[in-house]
Amino acid sequence: MDDSNLEEIVTPIGIVQIHTDERYVHHICFSKKHDDLEEMKNYVETCNIFVSDYAPIASLMDIRSVKGSSQEVRDFMSQEPSIKESTIAVAFWVDSGISRTLGNIFLKFHQPPYPAKLFTDRDKAIDWLKYKTKEYDELQRGIKKWFDRG
Repeated sequence: MDDSNLEEIVTPIGIVQIHTDERYVHHICFSKKHDDLEEMKNYVETCNIFVSDYAPIASLMDIRSVKGSSQEVRDFMSQEPSIKESTIAVAFWVDSGISRTLGNIFLKFHQPPYPAKLFTDRDKAIDWLKYKTKEYDELQRGIKKWFDRG
């Protein structure tokens, strides 16, 4: 990959990389339990500012090393309006089939307002994000075409 197509920041939650050529943001979460709601709110605000020139954008969330999160943080992340507004889709990259199964159960009860799916394979996750981005772009073109005809 050409590094000129990569922008990166480091936060207390993790590293955030925008892959401008492929139109997705890669969140590499640090190995810890994410239970501080204020810290997570600051992370979301920082990310929203960082990706604002590219939003809405797809996200690859590398949560393989995360030790867990509080109910309060999980509720915030699945309901925060600014995340919905800036997100096309989220692929959660997990480390095992067991994590994927538990994650799918979690997504059934905390359904985010955007397409979300769990993957154990990074390349498959990115392919799915590219597909969802293409689908989003086609929908936006259709909406624009419909409004422009009037």
